[in-house]
Amino acid sequence: MKWNWARWPENLPALLVSLVLIPPAIGQEIRNVTVGWGDALRLGRWTPVFVTVADPQPREIDLQIHGSYGEKSASLWLHQIAVAEPQPDTYCLLFPINAQPSRIEVIVSDLRTGRTLGTRALQNNSSFSSAGRMPMRLLAPQDTLIGLSGNIDDAIALQAQLQRADIPVGTLDPLRLPANFAGYDGVSALILAAPDLDQIKPEQEQAILQWVASGGNLLLIPPTTPVPRDDPLIAALPCVIGSNALVNAPTKLNARELSPKPGSTVFQIINRTGYIRWLGLGKIAVVPVNISPLKFADGHSANDFWKSLLQPLAKVPPITEPTSLLVSDVDEMLVPGPNAAQSVGRGQRESDAILHVLQLMGATESSRGIDWRSTLLCLAGFCFLLGPIDSIILMRLGQRPRNWLTLLSWAALIASLGGFAVAREIKSTPSISTFRLVDQMDDSVVAATDIIALNSGRPVLLPLSLDKSEWWEPANQAAHFFSPDRFLDANFHEDKTGCRPEWVRLNGIEPQAWHGEAANRGPGLLRADLRLERSADHAIHLIGKLTNAATTAMTDTYILTASGNFEIGEPLAAGASVDLDQLPVSDPISFPGLPADITDLSPERADRIEELVKFGQAEVICQMPDAVDLKVGPNAQLHWQILRAVLPISK
Repeated sequence: MKWNWARWPENLPALLVSLVLIPPAIGQEIRNVTVGWGDALRLGRWTPVFVTVADPQPREIDLQIHGSYGEKSASLWLHQIAVAEPQPDTYCLLFPINAQPSRIEVIVSDLRTGRTLGTRALQNNSSFSSAGRMPMRLLAPQDTLIGLSGNIDDAIALQAQLQRADIPVGTLDPLRLPANFAGYDGVSALILAAPDLDQIKPEQEQAILQWVASGGNLLLIPPTTPVPRDDPLIAALPCVIGSNALVNAPTKLNARELSPKPGSTVFQIINRTGYIRWLGLGKIAVVPVNISPLKFADGHSANDFWKSLLQPLAKVPPITEPTSLLVSDVDEMLVPGPNAAQSVGRGQRESDAILHVLQLMGATESSRGIDWRSTLLCLAGFCFLLGPIDSIILMRLGQRPRNWLTLLSWAALIASLGGFAVAREIKSTPSISTFRLVDQMDDSVVAATDIIALNSGRPVLLPLSLDKSEWWEPANQAAHFFSPDRFLDANFHEDKTGCRPEWVRLNGIEPQAWHGEAANRGPGLLRADLRLERSADHAIHLIGKLTNAATTAMTDTYILTASGNFEIGEPLAAGASVDLDQLPVSDPISFPGLPADITDLSPERADRIEELVKFGQAEVICQMPDAVDLKVGPNAQLHWQILRAVLPISK
C-alpha cells in the first residue's frame, strides 16, 4: 500500500497499530549464548560457543563470531551458515578465545540480504556483582581444566567435589558435547560420569576418540545400566565392563566388575582395581566405582584424592596454587595478555616455536617497497597538468604555450602511462611457505600441526584451498615486529569438519601466517621392527629394520630410546628399507637449517612422546624435504616437513 503523506492524520492509528503488532527484527533471532565448559575456559584454546537462534520467518542465516585476536589490532571473523526457524535451535561454534569475552560478539545476519538481525557479546561485564552472577573463570593455556559430562546428577556431584578441591572444572550436557576433536581442545581431561551412551551421537564419540588419539585424556565412570556391545567408545576401553556390585567406602557405592584387555595397566581406587591404556598419544581410564556420592572432610583431602586419581592423565594443581587469571576490563591485561605475541597459542613453548618457524620462513619482517603503479599514475597526472592542461589554459588566455614544457610533459605523460600499463600487467606472484609436523603412533598418523606464511610485493586478494577437516587460526606471534598501525581482519569459514580462511587479503607490506591442527590423518608413514641388544663388550646396539612407507624420501633420521639415541646416516628412499645395527650417538638431535625447538609446535604431544619413550617405546624422527606441500591453492615455494613416529621395541 502506498503511503499518502497528505492524509497522515487519518493513517496515524494504523501506523501505531503496525508498530505494536510487528515485532522488531533486531535482537529477536539470538535467544541465548553460552560459552565454554561451564563457567571456565582456557585462553588460546578452541572453545565451544553455543548460540540458540529462532526466527518467526524461516531463513538461512550467517552465524558469525567476531572479536579481538592477539595483538596489533587483529580480529578474527568466523562464519557458519545455519538456519533460523520458529522453533529455537542451538548451534555449536568453536572460537579460539584469547581476549576478554566482552570484546567478542555473536552476530546473526540474513544470508541472502546481509542485513544484521541481532548481536550478543559473549559476556556482559556490567551484569556481574560480588553477591550475584560472576564472570567466567579465565585460565592460562597451560593450566588444567577438567571437562565433565554424563548423567547430570553424577556430574553435578563430581563438579562439587572438584570445586572443593580447587580444581577448575566445567560441565556440559551430553547433547552438547562437541562433534569435532577440536571442541575438546580446551579441557585437560574429559570425565564421562555414568553416561547414557544412547544419548551420545556416533559423531560425538568419534570426535572424543580422535581427540584422545591426538593427546587427550578420557576418564569413564561406568553407569549401572548395561553398556552397548557394538559401540566405538566401549570398544576402545582398556577393559570389559561386567556386572554391578556394592562396596562400602564408607558409604555404599555402586561398582562394576572389570576384566582387563591386552595392553592395559592397573590402578587402585577404594580397594578396587581400575584399568588404563594408551590410545594413540592419549589415555583412556575406567574407574571401577561410582565415586560421585563421596564426601570429603575438607578441600585438601578432596585435592589429594583427585590428584591421585587424575595423576596419570592430567596435572592437578595443589590447592594452595590458584590458576584463575585476574582480568581488568579497562586495560584488558591477561596473563599472558592479548596485547603480547605470546598470548597466541597453547603457552610459551608453542608460541616460541611458531615464532622461530616464521623467522625461518622470512615472515617476521615488514617490506615497505615502492608502489610503482601508484607512483607512475601520480606522475602521469602531474604531467597532464603541466602539458595539455597548461597549453589549453595559456591559449584561452591568448598567450603562446611554452613549447619546451609542453613537449617534455607530453613525453613524460606518454612514458608514465606506458609504464603504468606495463606495471599493471605484471602480476606479483605471492610467496608461500609451509611447514608441517606429523605425529604417528604405531600404524596411524594421529595428528599434524601446520604453519603457512604468505606474502606479496603488492596488495592482492589471494584465494586459498586449505584442508576442510583442519582447524586454522592466525599465527601472529611475529606481530610485534610489524608496524603499529597494522590491522588484520581475518575471515574464516567454519562448519562441522573444520575452520579455514578461504581467501586472504595481503597488504603488500607485511606477511600473514596461519596455524592449523588436524587429527586422524590416515595410515602411518614408517614401519619398524626394532630391538635393543647388549654386545659382549656391554655396548647397546639397536637391531632391526626400518621401512619408509611414504611416497617421498626421509633424511636426517634419528631413533630415540630410553637406552640412548641412534642416528641413521643414509637417506631412506620412498618404499625402501634399511637394516639396522647402530651404536648410540652422543651428539644432540638437530636438523640442519631448522630451529632447535621445532617439535614444540605441539608441546603436549611432545611430552606424551617423551613419556612413551620412557615406557620403552622408540621415537623415530626425520625430515621429509620432498614431501608434497600443503594444499594452499598455489604451490608453495618453500616447504619443510618433520615426521615424528612412536614405534614399538621388541622385548
